[in-house]
Amino acid sequence: DQNDRFTLGYVGSVGVWYEFDAVLEAFQFLASIQLNAKLLIINRNEHAFLKEKITAAGFQQSQYEIISTHYAQVPQMMSRMNAGIFFIKPLFSKQASAPTKLGEFLACGIPCLANQGVGDMAAVLEESNVGIAISDFSFHSLKVGVEQLITLSEDSNIALRCRAAAIKNFSLEAGVKSYSDVYESLREST
Repeated sequence: DQNDRFTLGYVGSVGVWYEFDAVLEAFQFLASIQLNAKLLIINRNEHAFLKEKITAAGFQQSQYEIISTHYAQVPQMMSRMNAGIFFIKPLFSKQASAPTKLGEFLACGIPCLANQGVGDMAAVLEESNVGIAISDFSFHSLKVGVEQLITLSEDSNIALRCRAAAIKNFSLEAGVKSYSDVYESLREST
């Protein structure tokens, strides 16, 4: 039954900044724990590449779905997900970035499995208890991360916490206040 299925979601590109092989390895763990797990990927232009990677990793067509949808339909498609996953290469250029997909997952009430070393992403996930941030892509880290993500996704308050974290960290009002605080501190120091 579709409703009993644990659906792990991936949204967006799998390009140069992402560790998609680690996503597939994490899904392998999930599929060994949740036997009817599904990987739902919302992606625009990389379907052939994704199918090739997923098939090479040994997954059956019944274990994944790759869809392309209009931007306005993304939240509706994401509502099918129990949890989200994405790993960004922890490069120097990413140390000060904030991934848009983190805000999107949280705004939709979806907890995430991601990695440390990218902006304040780990702090956002862990301080609000809305996700897991693994330190590396080792077998052990991925396995523990997936197990913790399953537990977190079963928390009855997870969707509310995710939305609250999205508002706190990614809303326009929060951004305006942060900029205002910076400008105010600069004005006071001169």
